Amino acid sequence: MANENIHEGHRERMRKRFIEDGEHFETHELLELLLTYSIPRRDTNRTAHILLKRFGSYDGILSADMDELTSVEGVGQRTAMLMNVIGELSRRTEKSKKKDRTVYDSEEKIGRLLIKKYQGKRREECHIMLFDGKHRMVGFKKLGEGTVNATHVVIRTAVEYAYKHRAVSAVISHNHPGGIACPTDSDMRFTDGLRTAFRLMGINFDGHFIVAENDWYMIDGRREEY
Repeated sequence: MANENIHEGHRERMRKRFIEDGEHFETHELLELLLTYSIPRRDTNRTAHILLKRFGSYDGILSADMDELTSVEGVGQRTAMLMNVIGELSRRTEKSKKKDRTVYDSEEKIGRLLIKKYQGKRREECHIMLFDGKHRMVGFKKLGEGTVNATHVVIRTAVEYAYKHRAVSAVISHNHPGGIACPTDSDMRFTDGLRTAFRLMGINFDGHFIVAENDWYMIDGRREEY
């Protein structure tokens, strides 16, 4: 019982550390934390080191099959299955990243893509698109639904998402269902807030697209419009 309490206390401290600063975890620490979800009452630090020594790297562990994993001391069926599932998810993620290598280097390309994204939408939605240094899309996320374009929460969420994914630049968009692609005073104020927020974070804000049916309009993200 005493050992269980010690392990549980250590696990809880690791979880808190990860929430606060997971980016700076060593690989063996990440693996140790992950193993706590399949190994309930044993020291996972030792198992993490054994796995890394046996397979050479985290990628090697995720690529190993069930029999190879369960032959390792301390690794059972549940842990082997967890590693296999994460490995498959990782491979699918990599495949999806490679699918769209389009360079979105013009308003027209982005506008045409957004028309497709908003096609059939009956409620107003707000999205963010992220780009790398070559202006290839590296992220797309819905920020909110309904009348969201004037809220500080949306601006904060957009900037945090872009910063987390190390985006070089970003585009914000929302639709006017049943309306026209023309900015309102609220849209202009929203854009001003976005310009300021992205500038403070050192992320290029390329523009705010408004989409309606088969039309779009872009408010320039780089300069004020009067």
